[in-house]
Amino acid sequence: IGVVNAPIARVVAVVTDSNRTPEWMDSVADAHIVRQVSPFERIVYTHLKSPPLIADRDFVTDAKAEFDRANKRVTIRIHSVADPSAPPTSHVRGQILHSSFVLTSVEGGQKTLVVTEIHADPKGSLPTWVVNLFQKDWPVKTIRNLRTQCTKGDIKESPDLAAQVAGF
Repeated sequence: IGVVNAPIARVVAVVTDSNRTPEWMDSVADAHIVRQVSPFERIVYTHLKSPPLIADRDFVTDAKAEFDRANKRVTIRIHSVADPSAPPTSHVRGQILHSSFVLTSVEGGQKTLVVTEIHADPKGSLPTWVVNLFQKDWPVKTIRNLRTQCTKGDIKESPDLAAQVAGF
């Protein structure tokens, strides 16, 4: 949980731009859209770089944005899918059981409250303590990096998404 000093339209633009994900999401080496389902839903490939001696992981997920105008909130729900458009893997293909970014416009639209949650099975034969060690700092680093990413001057807001959050 953290507050980003940017309007929700900007935060949504960053969180939904898969090509920029490696710039701010901790441990992501590559991310890209596999298939656009609708303006607010896409299939995404994400490759996570693992520490030495541990095989890298990758995920194929469905990411869908939902809009709650009454509460000035955008929820991006993410879960693993088997999609024929997904690239074959040379990594361990993990599973996102449930993940979300809940973005709420606060302070008169000047800032965004970010709540992120991830429940994943990295698959393979990793001891639980290794998984817990790896993900212990993930939320803090990710939100810190998201704050920095939102200050960049070259963020491009999607007209479809911006229209959905206008007035938040």
